[in-house]
Amino acid sequence: MVPLGAQAAFGFQKPEVISKTASRTLQEEARHAVLDLRRIHKVKVVYALKKFAFPDSWRKAPINAGAHPMELSEVIRVCPMVCDFLSAYPETLLQRRLDTIYLVGSMEFYGKRYGGTNSRNALYICSTGVRNGYSREYVLGAMHHEFSSILLRSYRDQFPEKLWRAANPKGWKYQHRSGTDALGDPDLWKSDNALNKKGFLVGYSQSTLEEDFNMYATWGSVRLNKMREVALKHPRIKKKYRLIRAFYERIHPELRFVLKSL
Repeated sequence: MVPLGAQAAFGFQKPEVISKTASRTLQEEARHAVLDLRRIHKVKVVYALKKFAFPDSWRKAPINAGAHPMELSEVIRVCPMVCDFLSAYPETLLQRRLDTIYLVGSMEFYGKRYGGTNSRNALYICSTGVRNGYSREYVLGAMHHEFSSILLRSYRDQFPEKLWRAANPKGWKYQHRSGTDALGDPDLWKSDNALNKKGFLVGYSQSTLEEDFNMYATWGSVRLNKMREVALKHPRIKKKYRLIRAFYERIHPELRFVLKSL
C-alpha cells in the first residue's frame, strides 16, 4: 500500500479524479453492484469518498484518520464477497448492528496502515487487488473479523470473559492496550505450535483480548479446516473456539452457521 498523505483533513484523493479516468461502464457496474446489495440486504455499501464518513473524533490527533479510494474494478470484484458476508448473518441482526460498509483502497490511523476497522455500526474494508494479497479469503475474513468486534462490544455482558482468560496460560496478560500498538511487529501473522499451544492462533492474537477473539471469528468463518486442524492438536484452541461459538449462538441461534462446529 502507498502511505497516506497527512496534509488533507482526511488524506483523501478528490473523487472527481476517479470519475474522469474511469470508464462509464465501470462506474455503472459498481453503482449497480452496491445498489443491489442495499436492496437485498438493507445495508449501505459506500465506495465514493465524497460520501465517506469517519467518526469526527477519528479525524483529530492522535488518530488522524485518512483513506484513499478503492478502484472501481476492485469494488466490482469485492461486492460479491460483501454479499456472501452479509448472507451469513440473520437479517434481524444486521438491521440492529450494521448500517454501512465502506470500501476503500487504503486507510491510515495513528500513522499506521490498516486492512480494516470498525465503528459503532460500520465496517471499513480495504482492498487493492489479489496482486497485493487481497484474496477472497483475506477480504471476506476481514469483514467477519471487524463485525466480530461490533458483536463483542454490543453483547459484552453475555461474553464469558473469565472463562476465555482462564483458557490462556496461567498468569498470562495481553501485551498491548490496543491492536494498533502491535502493528509493525514482523511476527504479527506468525502461527506455530508454540503459539497454538498457548491458545493463540497468530502473533497478533496476543496483543489484546479483542484481537484474540477477532482471530477466532476470522478463522472459524473462512479457515474452518485450518481451525479444525489446529484445535484437534491444542486443547486451549479448542476450548476458546467452543466459547466463541457458544457466545455467537447466544446472540442468535443462526450464528452457528457462521462459526460451524469442529
